[in-house]
Amino acid sequence: MCRIQRNPIFFFLSLLGLVWFSSCKEGKPPQANQDISAWATVTQNPQRQLQTPIDPSETPPVLPPPDGFGSTGPEVRFGFSPIGVDRYRPLELVFSEPMNVGTVPSALTIRNLTTSTTITNYSLSWTSPVNLSIRFGIELAPNQEIEIEFATSARANANNTALLFFRRSFTTEKTIQVNRSLLVNGSQSYPVATNRGIVINQPTTTSLRLEGEVNFPTEVKEILLCKLGLTQSNHPQAVVCSSAVSTGVLICRDTCPSNFFHEVTSSAVIPPNVGTNLYYFRVETLGGNFYTFGIHFLYGNVAPSQTDSRNKVASLLLGQSMGINSVSGLITNFAKGNFSLFDTSSNSDKSLNEFVGKKTSTFPGAPCLAWPSTKLVNAPTPNKIDYLEKIGPFCGIEVTGTIFESASYPDVNYRAKADIYITNLVLDESSFPSGNPNLDFQFEVKNGILDINLYGKKARGKLAIVVRIEEIEFFDYLLANTLVFYGNSIPGTDGNEVGFALNEDPPTESARRAFARANLTVDSFGKANLIVSPFAFPNNFQQGIDCTSLPDPVPTAFVFQCNPFVTDWSNHIQVNAVTGTGAIAAIVADVVNKQIPTLKAKIVQNVLKDVAERVSPEILNNILGQLKSGIVVPLPDYLPSPLDKVSLRLNAQLEEDTVLKSSGSNFGLEGSLKASLLTCVKDSGNRCPWDLGYVRSTNPQSPYGSASYIISKSNTNTVLASNLSRASSSPGVLLNVHPDLVNQALYQLWWNGGFQFEIDQTFIQKINQFAGTSTLLRLTTSLLKADPIVTIFAPGQNNVTTSSGTIFPNDDVILSILPIQPIYVGVSPLSGSPSLEIPRINLSLADLEITLKAKKNDPSRPNCPGANCKDGSTYTIAKVRMSITSKATLDFGAYSLPSCEGSCTFSASILSSVGNPSLKLVTSSAVGDLYYLIEPLEGPSNNPMALRPQGIKEIVDPLVKSLIIPLLNNITRDIPLPKIRACGLDLFDLETLPIPGDSLEPYVLIHAKVQNILFTGSCRL
Repeated sequence: MCRIQRNPIFFFLSLLGLVWFSSCKEGKPPQANQDISAWATVTQNPQRQLQTPIDPSETPPVLPPPDGFGSTGPEVRFGFSPIGVDRYRPLELVFSEPMNVGTVPSALTIRNLTTSTTITNYSLSWTSPVNLSIRFGIELAPNQEIEIEFATSARANANNTALLFFRRSFTTEKTIQVNRSLLVNGSQSYPVATNRGIVINQPTTTSLRLEGEVNFPTEVKEILLCKLGLTQSNHPQAVVCSSAVSTGVLICRDTCPSNFFHEVTSSAVIPPNVGTNLYYFRVETLGGNFYTFGIHFLYGNVAPSQTDSRNKVASLLLGQSMGINSVSGLITNFAKGNFSLFDTSSNSDKSLNEFVGKKTSTFPGAPCLAWPSTKLVNAPTPNKIDYLEKIGPFCGIEVTGTIFESASYPDVNYRAKADIYITNLVLDESSFPSGNPNLDFQFEVKNGILDINLYGKKARGKLAIVVRIEEIEFFDYLLANTLVFYGNSIPGTDGNEVGFALNEDPPTESARRAFARANLTVDSFGKANLIVSPFAFPNNFQQGIDCTSLPDPVPTAFVFQCNPFVTDWSNHIQVNAVTGTGAIAAIVADVVNKQIPTLKAKIVQNVLKDVAERVSPEILNNILGQLKSGIVVPLPDYLPSPLDKVSLRLNAQLEEDTVLKSSGSNFGLEGSLKASLLTCVKDSGNRCPWDLGYVRSTNPQSPYGSASYIISKSNTNTVLASNLSRASSSPGVLLNVHPDLVNQALYQLWWNGGFQFEIDQTFIQKINQFAGTSTLLRLTTSLLKADPIVTIFAPGQNNVTTSSGTIFPNDDVILSILPIQPIYVGVSPLSGSPSLEIPRINLSLADLEITLKAKKNDPSRPNCPGANCKDGSTYTIAKVRMSITSKATLDFGAYSLPSCEGSCTFSASILSSVGNPSLKLVTSSAVGDLYYLIEPLEGPSNNPMALRPQGIKEIVDPLVKSLIIPLLNNITRDIPLPKIRACGLDLFDLETLPIPGDSLEPYVLIHAKVQNILFTGSCRL
């Protein structure tokens, strides 16, 4: 609760007086006068009324002395009106002449007539020779009658004259309190202003009623329900609440009930918004005082789980230029042997040759001839042939011919069936004199199909041949005999494997081209699949005719009059001579010579098919797999605790709507992302929430309602806007990120205690060491000591004495921060125009509880043992709750070391991050961007020193701009991301791009360029 007094002019003049008196106080540090001046200007800051509720006030009348005051002897009177006296302010008594100060304390008696008790917990101070200030060390209860009595034992300075007897009473103000609650669906009530936040699930909420109960309804003139940050409304029922920061509705006026409410879900003026809602009741009393009582909660579609990935919360476009072209270069580098690739089918790292050369010894079945197992007893796999799994076998080949067996049998006619197995294939990984690689892959998106061009120079391999003689002249013993040429030195076989070479002749470096088209799909596990299929072509092609040439590029609607898988490889294959003599060798040689012209196309075709269908998806899935398994991004470790223990983990996978797209000059691969962004605040065992045995902080407590974050996406199944039209102008990667992903991380940050701070001198110095001179980054040092508190609450005195202890000016101050409500970000409404604009982020923090504590370490404190001794223990001064909403900007850039004061040591991880991509989220403190509400908490546990709430508010108010906003900015202003690299792909020059103002779903658009870099080793996680 916050009360606004009627006397700001008096307060301002008092503060000016405090500055003057402070110069006489003992033990004041040299900086103190400047600090006090800073606090004194709080109430006259013209910007303040544009950012936080400030209501008009009246100056109380100055009470003139009664006629004849002091004419018959020394007298005393009240310097204040005795009706509705502030329960916290010191009482000002005025004497008619200077008094003997030593005789006054014993002559004074203060009684609580309402409770029939004597009050002894107070302190006296003389603010002038005739002005006595009485400050109570306890919190006076509201609506109490207090009596002041002075006996005649008090003496004046002049002639030691006795003070005339004085006895008079006053009544403390009827301080307004409003108990608040949220009534959901008419039955579920949640209390407000507790140690638990409130998260309301919109889909299950039909009514939401904000309820209040006021303790002194007869003292109330007017009650408004206001919404912070809603600065204007054209609705006829709308009212202006406080300065220019709030709009609201009238609850009651003149005659107000003790219980009142407003149904906000049906409100036309102040309906709840998705995200953080900052409402407050504004109560005006008949006496002209104003009170504010906050009602804060989160509202919207609540995520079913804090940690699960969400569908379509982001989307990715990999454009042709720099994107798909870089993937092509990556596969070419793989073909050069620069790195190995993790093969998920064998769970091992492989080179391209190992991928292409993957073998099997399983008999392929019909129409292949049965293997002559007796001839294969000594084979590497006994009784079997080891052959390439993906290339061939080519079985059921009918062959007829005439062979030369010998001079005796120069013309022997035969008919046979033949099976040809590719048993070995090697693609040259070396570069040629020109520097060009042996294999060069080029991918291009065409009309939703992926065109693949393979430019190759050399390949070598071996064939195993199985032949069964069906008919033959002269050599009847060979009938129905199965011959096998397999292995270089396998006893029992009929001959060695036959070696072959592609493109060895001519020997000069000359690239041959193979062409294919493929479809790309993504399954439900986020795995990419490329399928080469002739029927994916717009027009079918002639299977039996090899294309000797094709246009470059191949038009989308090109009519293929030939088989395009193999173009100018056709006449560039050589086969080693078949070793051996006689009919067997002659028949095998004849089979080879007749069939190689048809097999060469199939060999190259299947190499290309294997690369397209197996190697390319494996590379894509290895890269995407790193996102799916999670990329961890730590906050800079030079930040103070607990921020140095915070890291983010991004998990993402492509969804099934991922397709190849093209439009005009724009081409690319685009699809939605299923993603999660989790926050780790490491526990004492250095564990994250996803680690076994993680121990979570005891605070904050689980909110009322729902324990998860708010989803603002209107339809979880809606695909975010396509960026295909920008693929050419913004080459590389375009990534749409919905704020829901950020809110998941912020909820986790809140839930795991990542925004709980103990802010002391060490904390501030560690932040400021890297903050530079920017007011948006530098934390104030004006409240490192308790002196401003002493100055405001005990002007002219060296300390503030209360029943709960004494505040000394040089006690170190500690600010303990605990966010009660989850943190939330949204996007400001877009203009609705199709023109491009950068969306602005709205950041909201509700019920940020700040406890002002201090250490008993002022040098002027008495030595221990004893009351208020200098023992270094911590004591509580006051508690407030602060709620903030402000606009912020999100951008990306290159990380650089922060400016540093003094001697700075950066860890190796930070030094290695220089130049990495960097996320930059900067929260504004400007008028029109920032709105806030401060509520000092009352009661013995919250305000044990019985300090005036308005004074507490004046102390805390400057911290919004000088501490809280800079603290947020130091956390998020420059978060170094790891180099976004995978298997030789490097994303660089990250930036935020504008989006159309008429976008149905607001999002942040991130652009990154892509390049190939040198990479060796294994492309695996």
